[in-house]
Amino acid sequence: MSSNLLKDRERNRIDIGFWTRGPIADRGIAQALLESLASILPEAFPRKWGDVASLRIKASPTNFHNLVDFWEESGRICGRTIHGFQKSRSIIVTFLCGFSGSVHDLLLSFDLNPIKGEAPHLRVLELFRSWATILAQDFGRLSMEYEWITKNVIEQYEEPDGSIDPWMVFGTNIVEGLAGVYWCTYLGKVFTDWLGSQKVAKAPWPHVEPIGNGYLLRRSDSPETWRDETALDAQLKDYFGSDKFFDINDPERKIKAPRIELPSVLDN
Repeated sequence: MSSNLLKDRERNRIDIGFWTRGPIADRGIAQALLESLASILPEAFPRKWGDVASLRIKASPTNFHNLVDFWEESGRICGRTIHGFQKSRSIIVTFLCGFSGSVHDLLLSFDLNPIKGEAPHLRVLELFRSWATILAQDFGRLSMEYEWITKNVIEQYEEPDGSIDPWMVFGTNIVEGLAGVYWCTYLGKVFTDWLGSQKVAKAPWPHVEPIGNGYLLRRSDSPETWRDETALDAQLKDYFGSDKFFDINDPERKIKAPRIELPSVLDN
């Protein structure tokens, strides 16, 4: 990835990511997630959807019933990934099962520029809260995309066999532990119970609120000030124990994690 593209992403793009063992393929869940996106942030709604081979489903904030059918159908196939895409917005939903050693994940990424209003990140935060309420997720993050890249990606990563991976992404499987902390960090029940619900509720960040089956921790009023908030990141990690969080400076370090029971094939 070119440095110019990285600079563009650093300036414009924002991510919502959720990892869940919940019934993300359920038709009602799919309908609710898409309705929320269409209502709160229609500018971020991708128009073309499909699997890796082709984006054959058309959808819009006012008409996405075919997409709900496709979402439900895809969710019955373990390991299936569906994509939504249009210019500066994209969504990826991966449906996984117990034998995969991972959980379902959902990632929405888009440019902030087209989002209307003086504080577009507040509408993004509203969507994040809504999805956290709808989806029984285990972990969620909301941040500028470049915050995620800086904390979870190594370019030109050298594999143990000496080969070079040009774009190695870490912290994408919450079964192996927490991916880190970000502007908004959502801890679902499995992590809240593991860390201690009372301790999570009193976490030393400016904004801590119960949502759904867990807690939403927000570091500041804007996702774009993340470079100036490294002290808050360190404070939160020290509070819970830094050995419980992925660290890009030591990517091979094993981190502590709760036991996460994965769904079976039949649960999807």
